[in-house]
Parts: sequence; C-alpha cells; structure tokens
Amino acid sequence: MPKGAVTHIDGLTSVAEDIGYPVVLKMIGAGLEHKTEAGAVAVSLKSAAELKDAAKTMIRSVQQFDPDCLSDQFLVETMATPPLAELVVAIRQDQQFGWVLAIGSGGVFVELIGEVKHLLLPTNAESIEAALRTLKIGKLLNGFRGAEPANFKSLSNQILTLCQQMQKSAPHITEIEINPLFVYSENIMAVDVLGQKRKLP
Repeated sequence: MPKGAVTHIDGLTSVAEDIGYPVVLKMIGAGLEHKTEAGAVAVSLKSAAELKDAAKTMIRSVQQFDPDCLSDQFLVETMATPPLAELVVAIRQDQQFGWVLAIGSGGVFVELIGEVKHLLLPTNAESIEAALRTLKIGKLLNGFRGAEPANFKSLSNQILTLCQQMQKSAPHITEIEINPLFVYSENIMAVDVLGQKRKLP
C-alpha cells in the first residue's frame, strides 16, 4: 500500500507535508466504492494549494453525485510511480462454488475491457500465471514496446499468498477486491482495497 493516512480536512496539508508531495487525495465513506465516478479522487497534487483546492472540488462533486455519500474523512497518500499494468484481483466466497479468485484488467480498464478470469480455490501459482498470461493486458505484463516485463512467478505467488490468507480469514471476511493492483517489474502495490465482513447472525 502507498504511504498515507486518513484525516479530516483540517489535517490534509499536515499529512501531505509528512509523506511528501506529490500526493493522491481520496474521500473515504460509504457508497464511495467507485471513487472516480463520484469525483472522490484527485491525483498528482504537488502543493498545499492544489491539495486544498482539490478537497473543495471533491466535496462539491460528491455532493452532486449523492449527498448521502458525503464524508469528512479523507485519505492522503503518496503518488505511486506509474506501473507496467493495473490489475483487479478479487477473492470472494460463493454460495455455490466456494472460494473464487477473479483476475482481470484493473483501473479504468475494468469496464473498458471487461475481461476477467475466474479460478476456483484452492489453486496454485502455475494456474494463476496461466490466467494472467491469457489476459489482454498480459501484453503489458510481458513488456510492451520495450518496457521491462513483470516477474510472472513472483506476481502469481503473491496473489496465491493473498488467496491463502483470505481462506484463513473465512470466519471474518467474505470478500476482498484490490482495484487497482499496480504491477511493476519486481513488485506490486495495492492502491485501493475493499473488503466485506461476514454479517453476524
């Protein structure tokens, strides 16, 4: 995860100065799962003035999107280096099939490409790697136009570890979605994570 902290609007600049500019600003609240559509995210903010202006614009945008989504909680994070590719990785417990892993093109490409591969759990790193290589975004992972390729084995093993951890958390968590998951040549970064707790009877 990028370095950052959750704060109220009065603490935005303090957090940004602590972690260093440029930063990303996100409003945190119920109903803001898709922050881009609500105008609840701003990137590449390089100064306190830009950060304050972005917060004001964000409040107006979310108010217009849905007043019930408006929140006084903001997340300020370091601006991540552009990745080789963005993935969506989701793990959920299906009533019919049990635990299922979904892997696809992440970020804005989720709806644009709409390509997702599903694997029943438990699985293995080899099956995850095979699924990744069949994705259209796999061309970017392979090193598109001279870019350094991703380490498929490392990426697959890290996704497998996440699957195993989720299954161990079964009594408490029923679903997790990372979107986007930034993929670099030798590491990954979960930029946005959503989780679903198991409802108590």
